[in-house]
Amino acid sequence: MSIKDKFKNKTQMKAFVGELLRGSEIGEITNKNDVFFLNELLTNYREKEKEKRKILRFSVGLNKYNQNHFMYSYLLDRGGVEFDSFSYTKAIDCIYGKRITNKDKFKSAMRITLEDDFKQFRASWLKVMPYCELSGDKMTSNSCHVDHYGEMEFRHIIDSFCELNKIDYDSVSYTSTLNGDICADHEITKLFRLYHDKKCKLRVVTAKENLKRGKL
Repeated sequence: MSIKDKFKNKTQMKAFVGELLRGSEIGEITNKNDVFFLNELLTNYREKEKEKRKILRFSVGLNKYNQNHFMYSYLLDRGGVEFDSFSYTKAIDCIYGKRITNKDKFKSAMRITLEDDFKQFRASWLKVMPYCELSGDKMTSNSCHVDHYGEMEFRHIIDSFCELNKIDYDSVSYTSTLNGDICADHEITKLFRLYHDKKCKLRVVTAKENLKRGKL
């Protein structure tokens, strides 16, 4: 049975893994079933890599409430241990046949640059409006997402920013971090944050409602 056969569709798998991430304590994941599943997910995602990674352990970082990344360590063929992270949403998209383009990579990098802003926005929102306006469910910091809505959703902001600034997706360089790849050009990052702040319309909704709208 493949990992896909365990779920009805991609949305259900994302919801399951999202709950696994948010429901885990910060630090190493020790539940054997969870470790086995994450290893299977990562192996399927990385199956085309020439160097197969021998995974030592998975863990959840301090950013678990505003990122989609699991951290992991692996044994190098030449000896020694290396650390990395992977986005479970990207992994699942890849498993279901979605090819990750340079535009997707740029979009992901820009979202990562906004995570501190999103974290502050989420905390402020929950103090005033702890119930989801779409479902009526009470939200907590580990069960909600910041949602772009209205005329300018996140993808529209990305498109208009790149058109305005003549960004060539194929020419953008990245720097790897434990949170994922970020844009190496800090000027682009600075400009995007300012542009996003002017154009975005945000609200906080439950993770379930956000997944229904295909945001991840």
